[in-house]
Amino acid sequence: MAHIISITQTKGGATKTTSSINILGALLEKGKKAILCDMDKDKPDAIFWADLGTTLNNFVIPLYEDNPKPKLELLSKEYDFIIIDTPPNMQAAALKATILSDFIIIPCSVSELDKNALNQAASAAMLANKPYSFLASRTTKHTNSTRDLLEQITETGLYFKTNITNSVDMIECQKYGQWVGTYKPNCKNHIQYQSLIEELIIKLDTIK
Repeated sequence: MAHIISITQTKGGATKTTSSINILGALLEKGKKAILCDMDKDKPDAIFWADLGTTLNNFVIPLYEDNPKPKLELLSKEYDFIIIDTPPNMQAAALKATILSDFIIIPCSVSELDKNALNQAASAAMLANKPYSFLASRTTKHTNSTRDLLEQITETGLYFKTNITNSVDMIECQKYGQWVGTYKPNCKNHIQYQSLIEELIIKLDTIK
């Protein structure tokens, strides 16, 4: 059976899609059978991203069903990992994804608005009794905003030690419909996502 992992945040623009695409790419690079389901019917950014290139479009599919459970059960028979890119604001689809997932990743950039939304996203995971971890993204070394974010998530004890730094590569890879490891192999972000996947697999093994 596959691990079902939702990428969720209550705020739009909180790097959910960027995280989803690059986690997918890192899993595929590692030889895992992985697929990304885009649940945001109104703004399917993961599908738009994949369709800009030719390397990911076979691994990103829509998941717009009112009851997504049967489709997820079918996918679970074929894949090792199912990543769900959820819509913002904890819409009904995002809540369904949370309930049906094995693990929740809550990305957060250094934006003050993103940081203020963390508790709400975590509350949904806790209500669903699902394990979760915060992922710091768009960080920049030696800045107060990054330091504050890392301190905030570290205090929870539920976070990835790997954080994703801000870079031009993360912006440009989207333009070509690629994940950062394909766009610029061995760049800092590529190595960070490789490290993130190692952490994720350890966390999943722990909750089995």
